[in-house]
Amino acid sequence: MPFPPALPGPRSRGPRPDGAAPRRRAGALGLALTAALAGTLLVAPGAVGADRVVARDAMERVVAGGLGDALVGGSWSTTTPGDLSVGGGVGTITLPAPGTARTATLASTGARDVLVGASFAVPVHAPAGGGYTVGVALRRTAAGDAYLARVRVAPGGETRVGLVHRAANGVTTDLAAETSLGRLAPGTWFRVEGRATGSDAVDLGARAWVRGGTAPAWQLAARDTSARRLAAAGSVGLFAYASSSSPAGRVLVDNVEASETTAATTPVTPPPVTPPPVTPPPVTPPPVTPTPTTPTSGREATRAGATVGSTRYAVPSGAVVVAPSGDDGAAGTAAAPLRTLARAVERAPEGGTVVLRGGSYHESLVLRKRLTVQSWPGEAVWLDGSSRVDSWTASGGAWTTRWTLDFDPSPTYTWGAGEAGAAAGWRFVDPAYPMAAHPDQVWVDGVAQVQVGSRDQLAPGRFFLDRRGDVLHLGTDPRGREVRVSDLQQAVNVRVAGATLRGLGVRRYAPSVPHMGAVTLEQPRATLEEVAVVDSATTGIAVSASDVTLRHVTSSRSGMLGVTATYADRLLVDGLRAEGNNVERFNQAPVSGGIKVARSRDVTVRHSTSAGNRGPGVWFDESAYDIEVVGNDLRDNAGHGTSLELSARAVFADNLVSGNGRDGIKVNNTSDVKIWNNTFTGNGRTLNVVQDPRRASDRGTPGHDPRQPFPDPTMTWLLGPVTVRNNVVADTASGNCLLCVEDYSKQRSAEQIGVTADGDVYHRTSPGTPTWAVVWSRGAGNPAVFTDLASFSRTTGQEGRGVLVTGADVVDAAGRPTGAFPGHGRAVGLPSDVAALVGQPAGTARVGAFGL
Repeated sequence: MPFPPALPGPRSRGPRPDGAAPRRRAGALGLALTAALAGTLLVAPGAVGADRVVARDAMERVVAGGLGDALVGGSWSTTTPGDLSVGGGVGTITLPAPGTARTATLASTGARDVLVGASFAVPVHAPAGGGYTVGVALRRTAAGDAYLARVRVAPGGETRVGLVHRAANGVTTDLAAETSLGRLAPGTWFRVEGRATGSDAVDLGARAWVRGGTAPAWQLAARDTSARRLAAAGSVGLFAYASSSSPAGRVLVDNVEASETTAATTPVTPPPVTPPPVTPPPVTPPPVTPTPTTPTSGREATRAGATVGSTRYAVPSGAVVVAPSGDDGAAGTAAAPLRTLARAVERAPEGGTVVLRGGSYHESLVLRKRLTVQSWPGEAVWLDGSSRVDSWTASGGAWTTRWTLDFDPSPTYTWGAGEAGAAAGWRFVDPAYPMAAHPDQVWVDGVAQVQVGSRDQLAPGRFFLDRRGDVLHLGTDPRGREVRVSDLQQAVNVRVAGATLRGLGVRRYAPSVPHMGAVTLEQPRATLEEVAVVDSATTGIAVSASDVTLRHVTSSRSGMLGVTATYADRLLVDGLRAEGNNVERFNQAPVSGGIKVARSRDVTVRHSTSAGNRGPGVWFDESAYDIEVVGNDLRDNAGHGTSLELSARAVFADNLVSGNGRDGIKVNNTSDVKIWNNTFTGNGRTLNVVQDPRRASDRGTPGHDPRQPFPDPTMTWLLGPVTVRNNVVADTASGNCLLCVEDYSKQRSAEQIGVTADGDVYHRTSPGTPTWAVVWSRGAGNPAVFTDLASFSRTTGQEGRGVLVTGADVVDAAGRPTGAFPGHGRAVGLPSDVAALVGQPAGTARVGAFGL
């Protein structure tokens, strides 16, 4: 059955702006309406209010077929008059079958800048499936394009508000991430309102609340500057839709009002989550994926990551308490807890505390109130983005179930953008793993299944989502097993300053790449403490605000990246465990691995572990300034242990860097770097210090921080000076040198760059492994190479205290000194600034990382 004219066109995923949520497809109809989640609010008529009323209808008449004539605005137009009627003071819209949509339009209104609202009620909730969705159309064109503000009422009464653009050709763009509203009883009246103003840039908003309450601030906001924006005047209208997985139903409508305005209140637009910049690096050799065999170091075992259920935060007086067995109509006390986090956040006062009892909560939350959200002492709390699926049908050697969620597989940080124009070798998605950016996730008895692109690729351990047919195919026999499928994309978006989340677990959410992460921290002074984020489809945690703290946080088994941070000044990462990320095998560049930080100042990563990631362990890129990487274990990553790129002023000290597939540390176009008392073993090139042709004086080269002046005197992208002291530089696995200093632009020698080295212990297993102890830039022409340390020292005056050991290992795989270690007698005393960072007395003279 085709769409009615008010919502024409075939199904399409279409592009989405930053923060957009997934849409739930409506089977063959393909109506772009989203699913899932819990909620709150919604209204008294007349809340729109503005300069000139262009439509008003109190439904005070009797009409058997259609809605008749509005009080203001002319006649209601619909292609299905038999399913609409007016009587008893309300309008009724009947949805006669699963997957049906019904619309009504006031075509004569013709306003461009409008506020539109209507009150709705759902007398009987759908018993199953996606439920019923209602809303208002803003600025609908004669061709069928429209902006829609909508609310979906799921089985059980859980609701959420959305804001979308629907094109005449069926392409739907979600304009803002949906907001959870709460749980409504059957028959509860609520109001939906939307606004659209402007032409060159169209500002839009949506909100909803329970009748009798006060109209809230705009809950969703967006600005549409795309070529497909609806810039001209249009008509307004109503719509209702029954999910293709829900039975027939009906909804009630009343108190429709639309006003043309020249002074509409601008919605509060959530700050954008800025993606990590993407800057092509110089050509590098192909990555070598390491075998993760490095033992955990003794200092690592007790300090990094979070253990869900182990925290014992005090429950303050007046805290709002939530439990899986609670009731959202209860008092919210320990004796009478609420049932949903969304309801608790609504109830809690500004600055208050929400405490969750142990169990699982299937919710998404946009936090706009300064709160502390924490676990009950000693209880394991999980926000879970998946649902159990038990209805499967055997089909041709596989098993199938109907599935209408359609997550956006955009492979870059731009909604709807592909990678056709990206340079070879510089694309997010590796052609060998083409499904990497598809956020769909399935588990069978806790084991993640691998997504494939066609039915004929199915096998045990794999699944295929047929988007055209709305069918999920499973290659593993589900009988007698628990099958879980991700149906929510984001767990928490923190959009208020000073919020704290602690003692929680977050699992199985499915953010698309442009969502930035399952958990996003978008306002200053947010804190994550003892929080574990696991099994996220793309990125676990995203930070885009200043003064954020991540303390004893885990981000593991993310599809692409554990943690990303951009414009995150004064970020403190203390005790992070970023482990086993990039499970979907995105290309290592431009973004992958444990943690990546860009365009941020005064950033500390300490006492953390980044291990077993298919990408770099820690990556600073594009105008990061004043960096401290201290006391970390960076091991068994497929990329560099650490990369400092296009940045300035960094201290890298007291780190164990072991078993990484590429360089132990790569310092690339970064100035003022201090590398002290680290233990490197079993990496590619151990210390790789390079300059390439990029310069910050070139405005056309990507990577500048737009918040800083141009030119930025603190950010030259000129390598040096680089100080190398008291490191164990041992046992390269695949590199051709131990200390490697090169200028690919052939302009400066190592001396001109300002590289100095002393007090380091070098090790190789034989004179030819590697052959070159040191590669040393001479500016123009090829660099000098030294096969032993003595000749290097005589020629350059460097490493007067250094020593090269050939033969038995000087440290084991965990970085602990062996009997072949030559001792600390030739070490350089720690300067006071580095000593303070590593927690040692100034003047301490020893080689390698402390505490191993």
